[in-house]
Amino acid sequence: MRIICEFKPDLPRVRSGENLTGQIVLKTRAAESIKSIYITFIGRADVHFEETLVNRESDEKAPERLVSSATETYMTYRSEIFGKAKLPKGQNTFAFAIPLPSHCPTSISSKFGRVWYELSLVIERKWKTNRIYKTSIDVVQPYDLSSDPKSLVPIEHEAIRKLWRWPFRPGIIDLRLKVPSGGYSPGQKMNYTLDVHNKSKSIDVKSYTVTLVQESEYFANGYRRVSSRSVCSETKCELVKHLTKRTISASYEIPSVAPSSQMKTIIKVSYKLRMTVILTGWHLKWYIDVPITIGTSPLASSSDGSSKKMRKRVLYSGERITGKIVLKTTSAKTVTGIYILFVGLARVAFDDTRSAHTRDELRNERYVSTAVETYTRYQQNVADRGQLPDGTHTYTFSIPLPAHCPTSCLGKYGKVSYELSLVMNRLIMFKKVFRKPLAVLQPYDLNLYPEMLRPIEVEKTRKFCCWPFGGGSVKLNLYIPFGGYVPGQTINYSLHVDNMSQNVDVKAFMMTLVQTYTFKVENTRRVVHTYMRGERETKRVAHQTKRKLSGSYEVPTVQPSSQGPHIIHISYKLRLSVIFTGFHLKWNIETPITIGTIPLKQSGNRDQTKEFVPDAEKIAKSQVDRPALYTSTTLLFQSPEKIRKHFVDPHEESRNRPDDFMPIYTVYAYYAQPKASLKRRRGLTPSNDSTSETASEKDIIVDPDQSPKKPTD
Repeated sequence: MRIICEFKPDLPRVRSGENLTGQIVLKTRAAESIKSIYITFIGRADVHFEETLVNRESDEKAPERLVSSATETYMTYRSEIFGKAKLPKGQNTFAFAIPLPSHCPTSISSKFGRVWYELSLVIERKWKTNRIYKTSIDVVQPYDLSSDPKSLVPIEHEAIRKLWRWPFRPGIIDLRLKVPSGGYSPGQKMNYTLDVHNKSKSIDVKSYTVTLVQESEYFANGYRRVSSRSVCSETKCELVKHLTKRTISASYEIPSVAPSSQMKTIIKVSYKLRMTVILTGWHLKWYIDVPITIGTSPLASSSDGSSKKMRKRVLYSGERITGKIVLKTTSAKTVTGIYILFVGLARVAFDDTRSAHTRDELRNERYVSTAVETYTRYQQNVADRGQLPDGTHTYTFSIPLPAHCPTSCLGKYGKVSYELSLVMNRLIMFKKVFRKPLAVLQPYDLNLYPEMLRPIEVEKTRKFCCWPFGGGSVKLNLYIPFGGYVPGQTINYSLHVDNMSQNVDVKAFMMTLVQTYTFKVENTRRVVHTYMRGERETKRVAHQTKRKLSGSYEVPTVQPSSQGPHIIHISYKLRLSVIFTGFHLKWNIETPITIGTIPLKQSGNRDQTKEFVPDAEKIAKSQVDRPALYTSTTLLFQSPEKIRKHFVDPHEESRNRPDDFMPIYTVYAYYAQPKASLKRRRGLTPSNDSTSETASEKDIIVDPDQSPKKPTD
């Protein structure tokens, strides 16, 4: 029997997180009995490359050839579209709708590997071999540059070329490249500025070429292979003669390329902007590489809109802080300089007691261990030496905030703080310092980590074997749908309890979020735990019975988990406390969990989450946690619960210490309880302690004569 199969997808290219829809047309010349017809869809990455290793210790001089390969599966899907029956003659049309997970990377194909997606139709026939028809599907993972703080940071790169080798005369060429933002999408024009200062005595800059370089990294069996290729080049004939300066403004159109990789996979795609400067004479070409991000959606806000967005109560790492400082004076003052200072650092201090033994006595010595970790330091001069007249003085600032800056936090033995200061140096007298602490939040997008979609499953057994209690055991299975949540989200968990004990009953259980602060000073550390208990669930499981239980826990307003190695590290665990009858102690079961700032967008039932095979109908009927949709949530800012004993910086003067400052963190109102319940449980008043994302911070007004904080004299 001759069968013609045609795949007709609705779109030539599908986006991750959407449904792949279309039709499959089968044309047959005669009717035939069919066991089954089903479609399969697979998304996978394959890496294969060779390495040549030379063992210098071996007597054999022949190199060793090592073949490295790796495979990574992103999704598998199977759905039956025709059961056991007779396939009629003629044209048969079958519709399909396949949901794609949001973590599926973009399709690419290169020398050492590829990311590919394939749709197949399998026809199972009686007493005959199966017929398989395949077609490739192009998938693009969306990359919205507006949600990436690093794309908002402008590119400023400086490079210096020294010319000193014989027979050329010595000299220096200084080049500065400025790009308004760090991320662009294909088809967008990138406007850039080149400041060229040619200090050489006889060498001219003849021209330069702008090239977008795609760099692919392949990982397999602990080895790494990198390949680069030039995508598109533009040559500009701009002459800069020796001993001259010139500013060149031009634009470069981003070609059609795959977006940059967003997750950790065995194939990583990144981009560089390469400036190739061509000099006169026999000089080699001068290559200048600057990293750049390529997305699918361009930045939505202009420079004015982004500046307004950054004047919020919470500043995000990777953004630029803009604003103004207003200084009011009632009399003229002689100053030697005025500057704005922004410092972000982590400071840890705790006592350590050591014992010293001598012949006559035992001495206990007290040491103070301290550590400081600086993340950013920025200084901007706003006034020089001279006479400062009385009246109002306004100073504007624009401060870049690096993307690696961790979230502001305050603990028992240390803190991460960011402070904006106006420093006035006076002649003969001590300087005056006016300070304002700022809250910084490092974004933690859970959608960029596929492991967050995997459910948490814990199986534990508790044995009762000691007199006077009877024997037996209790087996418990804990299931949590996802591995990461955000403040304000409700964690719906389930318990399977098999009570095989002879006379001990399970009386109740309770979920607790355990926050762990780790403070490090060289090889010494202090660990502080904070317990945020949920409601007690009074559900009894009698002995010699089984029961399936369920509960919920609302994530309170806390800072996100730490993303890098710092002297202050924050992590979280969920603790399930099981309470028994009689004199038995509580049974605590702990499992790690991640707290982020941006919730997951996808959800699925238990089996689908394990294998990353979602089903649209089952998802709609499932009762697991549904992370917030970005179009239906309200992002609020709230202060955390009051810290009983917080860190007091011993290096700061007591009269000028901002000890009353509390950081602010995000919470999603989509998951939050009613306002009355929030107020009752945490002592928060939504109208006072909650601020919408659109709320803006007022200008900083500094009045030396009426400042609420006394200056440092």
